[in-house]
Amino acid sequence: MRALLGLLLLAGAIYALAQGITSNQIRDGAITTPKIANGAVTIAKIGASGTPNSTTFLRGDGSWAAPPGGGGGPTIYSNAPNSDIAINSTSNVNLVSRSVDISAGTTVLLEVWYTIINNSGATATYTYRCSIGGITVDAADSTTHAASSTNRAVHYTVCRFSISSTTLTRIALQNERSAPGASNTGLTGAQAGRYAWQASASNLTGTQTVAMGIRSSSTTVTQTATVESWRLTVLPSNP
Repeated sequence: MRALLGLLLLAGAIYALAQGITSNQIRDGAITTPKIANGAVTIAKIGASGTPNSTTFLRGDGSWAAPPGGGGGPTIYSNAPNSDIAINSTSNVNLVSRSVDISAGTTVLLEVWYTIINNSGATATYTYRCSIGGITVDAADSTTHAASSTNRAVHYTVCRFSISSTTLTRIALQNERSAPGASNTGLTGAQAGRYAWQASASNLTGTQTVAMGIRSSSTTVTQTATVESWRLTVLPSNP
């Protein structure tokens, strides 16, 4: 009799497994944290309303929501690669390019610190560019960079992207530079700043590429921009 009862219980257990175990068949507290493999519960398996992404967090009421003020807070990247980029091109050459997530009300600041050496054997002029998505703004610098194998001009360019709404974005470009000079000497020949702006009715929310670039008046080598550092700051809308 006991053997038969055991067989019946075993058969019942096998049948239950075949049918699937429901929550009311699991004893409360039976599945503890050590029994769950690391990474076994993915974001998609969390029972919460809303959409999880890089701009939302999981609230205590079980919903994915953006922080007050929108976005995920300021996102800042910085780098100091001291990298040389050839700029002997009459087409734009990006010194910095980065993808960012943008919502309405976001402001993006891209700042680039770099030097330029013009060892082409002739003077050259440069045009600076800020771009977001397919929208660009250029500022031409009519002041020449003298040719030199050693002298460099110090540059600072900032791109400001203001995404007011899905139908209005403004771009402002500002470039400041010195005259070319020797290493470890005061560069007193500061040049006038160059400025430009552009407005667009395109919808630039979502993931966009922001970039800062430069083009030369000459394709003669060697013309080099050395990026010392750059900073990208994404500021969400005001609360």
